[in-house]
Amino acid sequence: YYLVWKLFSIPGVIFLMAFTVVAFYTVLYLDSLRPHRNHLSSLFVLILSVFIMRERFVERPDTFSFLFSGLTILSIHAYIHDGKRYIYFMPLVALLWANIHSSIILIIPIYGSFIAGGLLQYLLSKRGYAFLFTPDIKKLKTLTIVFIVSLFMGLINPNFLKQYIFGSEVMGPFTWYKHEIAELQKPTWATYKSPFIVTGILFLSFLLPFVRSLFKKEKAFNLSISHLFLIIPFVYMAFMAIRFIFPLTVVASPIIARNLSIFFPSPRVSRTFVMAVAGTFAVYALLVFLGPLDTTFPRKKIGIGIDYRLIPEGALRYMDKNNIYG
Repeated sequence: YYLVWKLFSIPGVIFLMAFTVVAFYTVLYLDSLRPHRNHLSSLFVLILSVFIMRERFVERPDTFSFLFSGLTILSIHAYIHDGKRYIYFMPLVALLWANIHSSIILIIPIYGSFIAGGLLQYLLSKRGYAFLFTPDIKKLKTLTIVFIVSLFMGLINPNFLKQYIFGSEVMGPFTWYKHEIAELQKPTWATYKSPFIVTGILFLSFLLPFVRSLFKKEKAFNLSISHLFLIIPFVYMAFMAIRFIFPLTVVASPIIARNLSIFFPSPRVSRTFVMAVAGTFAVYALLVFLGPLDTTFPRKKIGIGIDYRLIPEGALRYMDKNNIYG
């Protein structure tokens, strides 16, 4: 963001934020389509997720964190399911990620869940059970190698190993940050309902297809154990601090859309699909108009620029006068 600001000033920063938001939602959409290609389910879930994520559409490196985490998961899915080799570029993504944001630590639960869950699914497949995104041994080895290389590439940054442990220092039990910074405090039902709602929907999205397969006495499940392993640390983090609600939403949205796709008949005719999309946006607009969904923020205004009413000019002048930085 600093480089873009130096080159293109404030409009460049705003457009970069908008670009990263569009980019990571495009990645989430493409990821949610694999393997069922159920556009209706994907659109429905992702549009609803915007109500949670919109608060984090800000000019901060977090947007790149959402993009890189989604891109990493997409590349793993593409490799396991279709044999696509995007995954070979992920160490370069890890290098870029580590030099932009300290959330590079997220590659550990992401890769770890697919390696551990993939191995378990592979062993269960030998007993006749079928799960989504089950890798063979060769692909498991490749995932492990890419993970290790990505870890080492992530060390190439000005902070070296500290970039991986920065979050644990900030979130320690007795740190000043955790007590004084609002986004690092624990969410409650009174303050933030979204982690409770997302976790509940996640639970149902795993439970309903599982029960459906049991009743039909099927050994094929529209689920992935890797996904279950993946969401556990993100759910845990979401209840640790408010700021971690948003990574959970990014990771959970495609999983929910995929798990529930069997309950959403995929549109076969283009006209039906267009009507479904139009209807979704119509419902969204109606809810906004009636008031249950407020899309405005009192501290934000539409446009390309800065609302100088919110900038403490006096305090900034005092800091400049006394050579205070930080």
